[in-house]
Amino acid sequence: MNKGKVKPIRQNQRRLKPKAMIPSRWQVKWKQSLVRISAILLSLILLFVGGRALNQILTVTHWHSDAPSSMAKKIDMVLSTQVLDFWHSRSIRIEQKLLQDIPDLAAVTVQRDLPNGLNIQVRLRQPIGLWENDRGVVSLVDEQGEVYRALKQGENVDLPMLRMPKKYLKKVSKILNILHSSSSKWFALNSEILTDSLGWKMNFNHGQQWLLPFGVKAVHNVALLSQIVEEYQWSERQWHINTRMSHHWFLREIKHKGGHLGG
Repeated sequence: MNKGKVKPIRQNQRRLKPKAMIPSRWQVKWKQSLVRISAILLSLILLFVGGRALNQILTVTHWHSDAPSSMAKKIDMVLSTQVLDFWHSRSIRIEQKLLQDIPDLAAVTVQRDLPNGLNIQVRLRQPIGLWENDRGVVSLVDEQGEVYRALKQGENVDLPMLRMPKKYLKKVSKILNILHSSSSKWFALNSEILTDSLGWKMNFNHGQQWLLPFGVKAVHNVALLSQIVEEYQWSERQWHINTRMSHHWFLREIKHKGGHLGG
């Protein structure tokens, strides 16, 4: 009696999808990875575009330095030839560039003045002498005993000539610093400093000479001498002074001006 009749499908009976329509676990993970990669790429693109725009917005257009006018002009020349967008105007980069291109600078501090400015503070080297190398190049020596640049053609510098191997420059700088702080007059009169087997020879104008021992005594002796020869009874005459003995100093008055002693 029931032949040929098709049973109706119950409403709560699920229809199964063909196996080919069910995504595999690998396909699901791949789609998830693709979404993540797309999100990361979009973020990077936005970051790049935004960073590039910000880099241009923060480009340096002006700066101020506390350097003297002649040095400020040199700083202007260096910076005016540089790319000064935000990335290339980082403080450490500018400081290194200025120190490299302007050897007369001992130290540089650069601070950003947002959005487009720089504040530059500098410390200049203090030249205390001249030194000639074995190729005949005469260079300036600073207060630390560092040889920092060659003397320019036509540049006139009234500083003592340091006639000695380079290894002595740091030691002689201490002597010259003391002399300069004790008596700017005698520092100006100093024409050259030499070394021999016993110590230092300081030659001054009018044939005056001070002989100093090596070591810490030299610094002590030059400070004391610069004070003594300023006193009235000493200052009107010219002297050849030997302070190399531990307990005795020998002083000899130079009767005739002009001769050059020692060296």
